[in-house]
Amino acid sequence: MSLRGKLVTVAGIVLLALAAVKWAADGRIPRGDAATRPTPRADEIPGFVADGMEPRVVAAIENARTEVRENLDSPDAWGQLGIALDAHDLDLEATAAYRIAHDLDPREFRWVYFLARTAEFGGGLGEEAAEELFEEAIALRPDYAPTFVRLGDNLVRQGRIADARAVFERAVELDPNLGKGHRGLGQALLSLGDADAAVPHLERAAALVPLDGAAQASLARAYTLTGDRDKARAAAEKSRGLEQLHSFPDPVTLEVGNAGASASICFRRARELMDGGDYRNAIPNLEIALEHLTQNPFIHARLGRCYTETGRLDLAESHFLKAVEMNPSMPDVLAQLGSFASTRADFERAIQFYWRSLAVDPLSAKTHALLAAALAQTGRTEAALQEFARGAEVGTLDAIDENNWGTALAQGGDPEAAARHFDAAVRLDPTFDNARYNLGASLEARGRIDDAIHQYEQVARRNPQHRAATRLDEIRAASR
Repeated sequence: MSLRGKLVTVAGIVLLALAAVKWAADGRIPRGDAATRPTPRADEIPGFVADGMEPRVVAAIENARTEVRENLDSPDAWGQLGIALDAHDLDLEATAAYRIAHDLDPREFRWVYFLARTAEFGGGLGEEAAEELFEEAIALRPDYAPTFVRLGDNLVRQGRIADARAVFERAVELDPNLGKGHRGLGQALLSLGDADAAVPHLERAAALVPLDGAAQASLARAYTLTGDRDKARAAAEKSRGLEQLHSFPDPVTLEVGNAGASASICFRRARELMDGGDYRNAIPNLEIALEHLTQNPFIHARLGRCYTETGRLDLAESHFLKAVEMNPSMPDVLAQLGSFASTRADFERAIQFYWRSLAVDPLSAKTHALLAAALAQTGRTEAALQEFARGAEVGTLDAIDENNWGTALAQGGDPEAAARHFDAAVRLDPTFDNARYNLGASLEARGRIDDAIHQYEQVARRNPQHRAATRLDEIRAASR
């Protein structure tokens, strides 16, 4: 029974969960005796238009259709057909398959949950029908937070904000780390005029999913309404250039996501895997995408990144080179190629790549610093110092950059200035032993032996094999 016309409260959701337990206890199912149905007919198997589809996709769907044809009374076969169709955005056809799978096995959470997802949009059943299906899914698994998020979104689309608020509250109660749940609850509270209550949930959403433009923009609005203008400006600034993220952690739907076989779906899946740090499993998806999107430089760039992260540097470099052949305006890729050349001590080639990168993105502090380090390696100290300064002007340098800057200054005969940058490097990373050793050497060059010994001792305690330990022994032997 739909919740339409009733105020949904947290208590109501709890009652719904308790009802699920009762259904399990007395052997009934949420849809009653009508949930059983005769064996489906072969002519109920949804067809699809294969024109323009990639062969891999057609094969995946046809295999699923064959499995259904041979097992018409199998809910799993119908459900897997629904997944194959769903994974390739054939919502109407997927809805038909999921409906039969659900009718054959109403106790299986996946079929009603997947049916609810497809039904509302391309499935043609509408928001109210989807609402009832989400409620049915909750009755089967009252502890699964993503269902409450999806039901909350459904209620928002129906304009039932108070009902949605209660559902989102249940979602974040079940999973306090679900950013989409906090965003939904915060936005609902904003719509209901309670900006003060919205702020902590939107702050939590923005912290959990910092690249979600909708969370940042909503947080900016909440801060504005509560009179915190400085924070409002900062959140608004963060929201610029960010898109609203629609996906969120939903382990059950991974089965659908992993079934996609098209080049575009594999590329999207690879991006998601990379966002989660899973570069190894992103590679086969990118390779599938590359079979059909051979001239896409961004696939080559991402393959380069994945191979870099997994230590296959030769393959990484070849893909980066292909990427910039197709699209010369990829500053990050050009900078990475410069880094590869620097690693091989091919500094002249590195310098050329860094210049090309900066021609596209002159505001990259890191690339200025990398160029500076390469220039210093070729003896062009003055040019290197100019690039370090430019990097500091346009952005923030890290500990490695500061250490390299100090090294260039020391080479140029300015140990006092060098010491300042070595000290900056150590402050940024107190465990950076080479920077601390360099700081000690610059102090020693200025006659501050005790201060130098203090730096060497800190390094030697951490790493007895470091050259700092050798220098300590030399200083102590000379003082005997």
